[in-house]
Amino acid sequence: MSAQTSIRQLDADFEKIQKKLQEGWAKQKHLAEQFTAKLKGGPQEGHIGMIESQRLRVKNIDSAIVASRQPGYFELYEHPSEIKSIESKGELKQLTHRIRDNERELEQLRQEEARIVKQKKELLAMNPPTINSLQQWFGTYGKPEKPTVPGFMTNFQKNPKTYGGTKHHSAFKTLSTTMKSGRLIR
Repeated sequence: MSAQTSIRQLDADFEKIQKKLQEGWAKQKHLAEQFTAKLKGGPQEGHIGMIESQRLRVKNIDSAIVASRQPGYFELYEHPSEIKSIESKGELKQLTHRIRDNERELEQLRQEEARIVKQKKELLAMNPPTINSLQQWFGTYGKPEKPTVPGFMTNFQKNPKTYGGTKHHSAFKTLSTTMKSGRLIR
């Protein structure tokens, strides 16, 4: 198998991993939103989350302590049925395990991605591609992500600066280039 074929295969594998990473991140976001909804509550009227329910319970217990010095019965706050079902089923613990498993899968994909990048660099270092045209350059290194904006131009000018010229060192011109970008006026 030639180096170009290997590089193309690595690029295809890299794209597949990128898609899997995108899907994994979307899944992780969805799981995190579910976890947050159980803690904070949902947009439905009267649906409170576990945090608010616990705050109400603590507030009720504080009131019960104050009322305990007086005769009579004080009714304690009961969690709503949704909160009780979340606690009894252990839904938060299950979601935590699912998020952790998803993170492990994402970490494996990141490691695979790093391995592919390393292999591609090694292949390119061993067999540098011969590039004779812009199409070959794009085929090897990919196209730029952002297209050029019409009406703008980049200009490269050699720097005219001369350094040195002392008793001990002879003068030399710099090899640097200055890049100037701006609007094209024509």
